[in-house]
Amino acid sequence: MSGPVAHGSLGVYFVHRGGGGAAQPIALHQAMAQGSARIAAPPNGFPRIDNLSDQPIFVRAGTLLKGGLQVQAVMSTVIVPPHATGLALPVLFVENGRSAGRSGDDGTTFTTAGTLLPSEVGTLSLLTSASASPATLHLRQNGVWLAVDSIRSRLSERLGAAIASPRSPSSLPLALENELVEQAQQPFVAALQEAGEAGDISGAVFAVDGRLVAADVYASSALFHQMWPKLVRAYAVQSLMAPNGAGPALPSAESAKAFIEPSSPDYAPVRAVTSSDTWVHVSHATPADATGLERTVLKLLATRALDAERAGDLTRQQVVNRVFAAIGKEGVDSAAALQQADRAGLFNELPPRPLVSRQDGTSVSARMSQPTGSTLLPALVVLMLLLCARRSIVHRLVAGAWSAFLHTWAWLLGPAPAVPQVEASGIEEFDRRYREPPILSGCGHVPLVSPRSTASAPARV
Repeated sequence: MSGPVAHGSLGVYFVHRGGGGAAQPIALHQAMAQGSARIAAPPNGFPRIDNLSDQPIFVRAGTLLKGGLQVQAVMSTVIVPPHATGLALPVLFVENGRSAGRSGDDGTTFTTAGTLLPSEVGTLSLLTSASASPATLHLRQNGVWLAVDSIRSRLSERLGAAIASPRSPSSLPLALENELVEQAQQPFVAALQEAGEAGDISGAVFAVDGRLVAADVYASSALFHQMWPKLVRAYAVQSLMAPNGAGPALPSAESAKAFIEPSSPDYAPVRAVTSSDTWVHVSHATPADATGLERTVLKLLATRALDAERAGDLTRQQVVNRVFAAIGKEGVDSAAALQQADRAGLFNELPPRPLVSRQDGTSVSARMSQPTGSTLLPALVVLMLLLCARRSIVHRLVAGAWSAFLHTWAWLLGPAPAVPQVEASGIEEFDRRYREPPILSGCGHVPLVSPRSTASAPARV
């Protein structure tokens, strides 16, 4: 371990272990630049990657994918085998509210952005070990959206200007390509990038605002060098969002080493290991910059608290309700949390493109588009209400038609047949034959004939 090398509130410690990189994967952005990989954006389901080379491809969690119907963030690190085709990349939505291709972009393919998701909250939402329940998926999605909102709002406040792109205000990659952001990143790149290009460096530990927040360690120094420019830019953005511009004193190199090799599980950060025959990459992260609402989401993820209820089979709205219930118990400012949740879009509907594909070839959205009880019931209720609203008109039309029929009968065939006399025991039969039975509508029982027509009905004997 060496360092730290610092600029502003960002400090970097380097892990030296060497190791040959010949058998290690190639980074996704390098493979795409060489034409060795392509990512399709199907209308339903996850993005699909094709590896056109003889070398595995490394896709790190937090990789931002541009294109398709909207920007996506890779949810977990994936090693794509050589010549694999159609491999699904697990992703979460980054843009809240957009589900259509952007003008000028190819909506059928994805490319990689110039940086990773620059947020510890977002990274922890992806990396935290949890179940695969619907509740967990919704919590992860909420964590990513909260992270995106924090990035935009904090950077805009720090730089003194809105960074959202007029071309697509919801796009995080376009916001990070803002000229003000790139100018603010440049001093970090100039001070730190060359230091991480030494031949035997295979990992880095990052400290922001005097706190150790994350580490990326690779089995191959060659793979680390491919990822290093993206890492520098991502943590430069995190440093720009820190409240202290210069930052307090940095931790020692011994503390950085203990961060990736903790002696106590209570101190241990979230750790995610990616392997392919042998280990390839290890990520470490801790929620140093989490706010009240963000910290609550991460705590629910880490403790798997929502999985205890119906095995985690909760709707998105139910998950949001549980988050706010937990906030109330922890004494967090609920008004501020509600404002942040609304700004981040936690109450919005998910884009219609589904998050998963079925093995039978149908997608969630395709199945939901077919008529079901849950979709027909609201339509029936609306129809019944409309009939109730117009019942007086319907009654007049039906009564008029019945009266016209009786007059036509009398004109063609003479008077109507005499009403038979019935015994007292035949009252039910009388009602059945000479009075219109009621029909059941949304407003209750409504007779087909008007009160005036029923007044002339024969008297019961």
